[in-house]
Amino acid sequence: MGKKVGVLQMDMAALFEMYARLLYRYAIAITGSAEDAEDVVQEVFLNVSRNRKWANGDEERARRYLYAATRNTAFSHLRKRKRSDRLHQAMCVELASGAQTNIEGQNDRAATLCQVFAGLPVEQREVLVLKIHDGMTFKEIAEAAKLPISTVSSRYKYAISKLRKTLGGDDDEE
Repeated sequence: MGKKVGVLQMDMAALFEMYARLLYRYAIAITGSAEDAEDVVQEVFLNVSRNRKWANGDEERARRYLYAATRNTAFSHLRKRKRSDRLHQAMCVELASGAQTNIEGQNDRAATLCQVFAGLPVEQREVLVLKIHDGMTFKEIAEAAKLPISTVSSRYKYAISKLRKTLGGDDDEE
């Protein structure tokens, strides 16, 4: 029988390689800042390297912990600084590249999408990134954010509705 390698046996470089990019994108969605997102991910991995007992050798538990730690740290950073109204271009490019519609060569539409995304409440941006880019289920998002699934679903629905209205799509599609 093959024994599953536990998270405690995984070295920090491997853990960082697996999750850093995903957690960075998640942190950008919450903070709206590349610099803050880098700080958040760095702080999360620093804390992880100091105490890895939270994982208990369970990869799924470690994944949930990393997302929850990133969320908590990002919101902590938001509380420490006054939120910037400036649109973070990197998140817009990431969102635009993941959109189902082909926006290549449609700079005006991409700029509009970025503006609408930046104008969404942080709670809706958070759910969009986790759902669309990271492929998480509503249940997984609810666990990471410590929210009811119905709240996560509503935030996603409202965000998609705003994006569709702005882009001229049919708001009644699902």
